[in-house]
Amino acid sequence: MSSGATSLFLTIGGELRFRFDGLAHELASRIRIHLPSFVAADPSRSPHRGTGRQATASTREAEVITITVGEPGPELPSGGELVLEQDELRIQRSEELVQFSLQGATAWCDTAHGRGGLLLTDSEPGVLDALTGLVLDPLLMELAVGRGWLGLHAAGVAWGGRGVLLPASSGNGKSTIFKAAASAGLDLLSDDLVWVHPAGDELKLWAFPRGAPSEPAPEPTIGCVPLAAVVHPTLSRRKTSRLEPLTQKESFENLVGQSGFLSWGRAAVERFQMLTHVAQVPAWRLEAGSDRHQVPELLRALLRGGC
Repeated sequence: MSSGATSLFLTIGGELRFRFDGLAHELASRIRIHLPSFVAADPSRSPHRGTGRQATASTREAEVITITVGEPGPELPSGGELVLEQDELRIQRSEELVQFSLQGATAWCDTAHGRGGLLLTDSEPGVLDALTGLVLDPLLMELAVGRGWLGLHAAGVAWGGRGVLLPASSGNGKSTIFKAAASAGLDLLSDDLVWVHPAGDELKLWAFPRGAPSEPAPEPTIGCVPLAAVVHPTLSRRKTSRLEPLTQKESFENLVGQSGFLSWGRAAVERFQMLTHVAQVPAWRLEAGSDRHQVPELLRALLRGGC
């Protein structure tokens, strides 16, 4: 590693650790803005692991996923599929390789071997912000699923030691509901990306704060909580917000769209199995009306068994 480079580390739940090697200091700073859970010190040398105030240390040795910066990734085999081409972002995949391309940056992940990398040709702040905002999340999600960790674009809140997962694409109200939950005193995990991981017979939600250059990440008030309900939010013109039950099939279909489903092969099978597990959790559709400040009380009632 050159003298002008550094490493960043992120540990989730004391069991999954990402290590970025060879980062230029400017890129490291941008990643810390976007994902403040990354730290410059190796968390394996600290007694405090995990994310959030109430995350507990694990006695197990964390699995390490290394992402190398500054080296070109493997060639995409012939027959690879174009997954997305939108604005400056292009995503291609083969059976075990996913490749992300932006103007001035490329990233790749090899799901078969649990490794990834970044290569920058432009270090302008706009390129770095686009890289962290559009590529970093799906890169981590693809690499983690092979270790039993499912990343979902979702908000996560809790009450009484029970968690609610709020998966939704942008514009459907998850950030609005998260802010209302914060004002109402519910426990907070994350407002846009949540990790789900099995623990014995139950699923647990893990906090993962994210931010942007213009807006710091909200600080979690709880690090880990059992998953008790999946609530799929939408914004509505109704005067009164309401919850209605969803079938497992309906919940699964909504969850798939928030899971990043990019890779083929073993990682795709593992993601499918985890999504199926999450879809077995009781699920509701939330129509958030003009009384959105009342949504936290609906969630409290749901967790108390009143809906």
